[in-house]
Amino acid sequence: WLKSVTDQSFFSKYPVTVIYDGIDTDSFRYRQSDLKVKLGIEGKYVLMSAAANWSTSKGWDDYLKVASQLPQKYIIILIGVTSEQQKTLPPNIIGIQRVEGKEKLAEFYSIADVLLNLSYAETFGMTTAEAMACGTPGISYNITACPELLTKDTGLVVEPGDIGGVLNAIDIMTKKGRLSYSDACRSRVLSNFDFKKVNNQYFDIYEQL
Repeated sequence: WLKSVTDQSFFSKYPVTVIYDGIDTDSFRYRQSDLKVKLGIEGKYVLMSAAANWSTSKGWDDYLKVASQLPQKYIIILIGVTSEQQKTLPPNIIGIQRVEGKEKLAEFYSIADVLLNLSYAETFGMTTAEAMACGTPGISYNITACPELLTKDTGLVVEPGDIGGVLNAIDIMTKKGRLSYSDACRSRVLSNFDFKKVNNQYFDIYEQL
């Protein structure tokens, strides 16, 4: 997506190479934990997302709309919320202010059934790729770079702001089950976004120059 934007600018006369962000696949992998027990959400289907700063452009309002229409069997976990935002969340959204360390974040990705990315602007979509590295499929909006990460085997893409479409995608993926996506999710990250391969792409460019 960013390359297509660049090609419409004055940079179009220069060679452009796309190198995706790299994922630490040693840290971001499926991890067993008792996190569901600690959070008191055993037996729930977990929809998760994370952001450094939650805002309208990150889809904050859309998560609230989705939560208001979800059946009781679902719970949403949002990581990176402020203390003020925590106070405004409905009972079926768990807001967590910070998670320290990649390994701990990978535990959250690992208990999630779906990584829900309702952002309206991403140059990559790091949380989606990190979750996929942990075997968790994604749902994202069909806008900016978000849909590039997903295939039919690793998740679903919905038109921006289509809350009904998001709910339908959640239902489809719940029925299919997380495990039916897990191997394809991990394989896609290892093949395309592993940080070791990404680093080598940078070295290749330096060598060519």
